[in-house]
Amino acid sequence: MEVKGILLKNGRVIDSVNNIDSVMDVLIQGDQIVKTGMRLEEELSEAEKEGLQIIDASGLVVAPGLADMHVHFRDPGFTYKEDILTGAAAAARGGFTTVVLMANTKPAVDSVETLHYVQEKAKQTGIHVYTTANVTMGLKGTELTDMELLANCTDYMSTDLAAPVINVNKYLWSNDGKGARMKLENPPKYNPKKKKKSNPMNMLGM
Repeated sequence: MEVKGILLKNGRVIDSVNNIDSVMDVLIQGDQIVKTGMRLEEELSEAEKEGLQIIDASGLVVAPGLADMHVHFRDPGFTYKEDILTGAAAAARGGFTTVVLMANTKPAVDSVETLHYVQEKAKQTGIHVYTTANVTMGLKGTELTDMELLANCTDYMSTDLAAPVINVNKYLWSNDGKGARMKLENPPKYNPKKKKKSNPMNMLGM
């Protein structure tokens, strides 16, 4: 029998936007929530119940999809650990419908080509998958990416994660390419042998 809708019964519905936190039923038709309330099944005719999948959500939470702003799907380069498709499937299973990928992949997301690869694969998932881009080429901290160009291709941030940015001028760009520019006249030298003792924020006077 073709499923024409879903009725979630007795779930704890949490919707912070509408200030809802109570046990109720949720009726879904297609991709739309058409009704919420108590004992909705009793209000439906036999014809309306035909093809309706009824799920008892007692003891479960019914809520809008969650968002995780820091995930590692290891794609490209480390797909023996995870990839965009399997990571998205796991996220959806856990109730996360929006995720933002970190860009410490191989190759790193420091070019439009790699960025487009991630974005195209993200379209194959059933959730919203976005990605960050890198501040420096190859996460090496010495040569800046074309952040203005990358910003025009993604709505999300640039980051090198825990890798320090060293011996380069520092730029901050807005998405329209008209951001503020801050230059370090005498950039500090970074000694990787002392990285456990050095605090990059202190080195930059921040």
